[in-house]
Parts: sequence; structure tokens; C-alpha cells
Amino acid sequence: MADESFENAPLLEIVAELRWIPSDIIAPKAGELAIATSPPPSLDKLFNMFVGEVYQSEYRQIERLVPAGFPILLHQPAFRFRHPQHAALFQLGLGLFSANGLQPYRSWGQFRPIVKLGVDTLLKARIPADQARPFTLHSLRYIDAFGPDLLNGQTIPQFISDTLGLSLDLPDSVAGLVDDPAKVKSHVQITLPIKGSNKSMALSFGEGALPTAPATAALLMEITVTEEAVAADSARLMDAFDSSRTVIHDTFVQMTRKIHSLMKPRQAP
Repeated sequence: MADESFENAPLLEIVAELRWIPSDIIAPKAGELAIATSPPPSLDKLFNMFVGEVYQSEYRQIERLVPAGFPILLHQPAFRFRHPQHAALFQLGLGLFSANGLQPYRSWGQFRPIVKLGVDTLLKARIPADQARPFTLHSLRYIDAFGPDLLNGQTIPQFISDTLGLSLDLPDSVAGLVDDPAKVKSHVQITLPIKGSNKSMALSFGEGALPTAPATAALLMEITVTEEAVAADSARLMDAFDSSRTVIHDTFVQMTRKIHSLMKPRQAP
């Protein structure tokens, strides 16, 4: 499929995330939470090394997301790093790294260099005991918000069904209870394996709001592609992000084909 792009794309955020189990943390059993009552040495060392590296790339605005003295959860962000000019940020936590691309980023081509910078910085910053540890989870998530200009007069349930092609028909036993179909709200989550790969896709649809003043009702759609056990190698990680992005892009383009004219396709150079 061609690499389509749109002037009026509904993209809110792109999140490229890596997770791992630090060497000084005992891997939790299924259903359990790993909690560090104080930052383990691996996180302190990772933070200090990461700060030194990203400082050179001008990511110098640092926020602490977990107050000092509070427990830190495994795979939860504890620090955020911002650039004064880029609409992107990095997050770092106990066994967690993410690169987040915000508006006005409109394409993977624009955001990919930021992801690579973050990945390379993370690999340099990991302590020796963690250097070769594979990442337990590799994920890429696109968050889109379809506002009134793209809903084109449809209710959110109508848009999900008629435009995106996901049937949300209620069974007769439930439909008979509905007083006003226009007031029906839904939140749908679907997870599926991707054939020919070891990746999986999660799709989520639900009513939300655009970050405007006043807030405007919108359909929020998230498409996430994940892969487990990815080697700690920059080229391998970026290849995995690229292939995940291709799956997300092709899925999005096919699902939204009925409103491409409203999204204003860009002309290929």
C-alpha cells in the first residue's frame, strides 16, 4: 500500500514504548505488581546516564512524575524529558522507556528520528548488567481523535459502524431497553494476533473529547502493535518499530477510506 498522508489527519499522539525487567528486580508472577519502595540502583544509574546523554540533545526540561519517597511501580513512567522546541518527549521508569510524539507531528517519517535518538540513548544508558537483557515488550501506539469535521454529522456509534466498518449492533434483549439510540455510548477493545509474525494488534474505540476549549466530543481510537522478546539492538528495535508502523498505517488507511476526502490527502512528491 502507498504511504498515504493527510493534511487533516486525526492523529493526537504516537507512543513508541519499550519494557524490560531490570536485573535488580524480581520478575512478578502473572497478575502481580512489582513495586519498589525506593528507587533500585539500576533506575538511579539509568536516570543519571540518560540525563547526561539527552542533555547534549537539548532534552533538558525534566519532570519527576513520582514524588520522592513514593513507591515506584514496574513499567510506570517516573521521569519525563522535554525539548524546548520539539513536540516530543521521552519517559523513563522502572523497566520502561517511551518516546511520545505530540502534535504537530503528523507522520512516522517526522517522528522516527526522535524515536531512534531515544532508543540509542537508552541503550547507552543501561547499566552493564542490563545491557544485553532483551526487551520483554516492544509496542507502537497511534492515538487518533475524530472530531465533528470527520464524524460528518454521524453519531459516534454510527461512525464506528458505518464509516469504520465495526458492527456494534445490540442484541434484541438489550436494544429493547434503549430509550434514545443517540445517547448510547460504547467502549470497544479488540486484541488479535497478526498472521505471519509474532506481533499482536489491539484496537480500542470509545467516546472522548478533543483537547480544545471548550472540550469537543470525539471518537478516540487507539491502534497498538506489540511484540515480545526483542533483542537490545538499535537496528533490530527500529526495524520492529518500522514494521509495526506499516501495520498500523495500512489498517488506519483501509478503515478510514470513506472519509479520505475529509482528511485531505497530500499529493505525493
